[in-house]
Amino acid sequence: ETPTTLRVKLSSTAGAQARIMRCLIVALVAFFATVICDDSITKEMFLQKMNESQPYWTMVGSYEEAIGGRKKVCISTKRIQQTENSDNEAVIFHQSYKLKGCEWFPFGHEASYRVTFTDPHGSATQLEIHMKPVREGWGTARNYSLVYWNPSEECFVLKFSDSEGKPQCELLAWDLKAEKNATFPMCQQNYQAMCPAAPKHALFNEYCKITHAQMMENMSTLPVERCMQNSHS
Repeated sequence: ETPTTLRVKLSSTAGAQARIMRCLIVALVAFFATVICDDSITKEMFLQKMNESQPYWTMVGSYEEAIGGRKKVCISTKRIQQTENSDNEAVIFHQSYKLKGCEWFPFGHEASYRVTFTDPHGSATQLEIHMKPVREGWGTARNYSLVYWNPSEECFVLKFSDSEGKPQCELLAWDLKAEKNATFPMCQQNYQAMCPAAPKHALFNEYCKITHAQMMENMSTLPVERCMQNSHS
């Protein structure tokens, strides 16, 4: 073989290898986009995941809510039934929460929501989740956008606009992964990207999953000073 022929073969081999690498990179990008892309999630997929993994817990929020001066924490949401609407589109979500503070914390509180969905279509690339309290005054109506979904981390990020038009975000995790100090790197990164200037209020703690009896036992050994501090922190 002449030097010219050898150079042509080497160049051809290098070009083929480069094409293979480009294909591998494209394939990997496509794979991960399929795994975590929010615009592929539909109502059917979301409800199927709920049936398999509910409830989901609100781990972090850019805002805080309070009732009677007590902060809402330990917020979990599950589906309880289909409504009797003729269009069969709405479902009922049941939300449970606790109020932070020794006097109220042991007791759970509940609210039910009528929920409808708008699947991604046209220029709307995200699943929209519309939640309205079944009983007026028992909860807040919100229109959420599912802005991020990660099945491997078992978490997702919801975004909505508050009454002042400010963007607010929630990081939520499915029951199996909801633990105190649990980390969700990609969900946390996307939460930050969606609400960059917003605070991160921790809404899940070590008392969220314990029973009423366990909570009362813990309270019996809790110093009064710490109890009062926790009530207002």
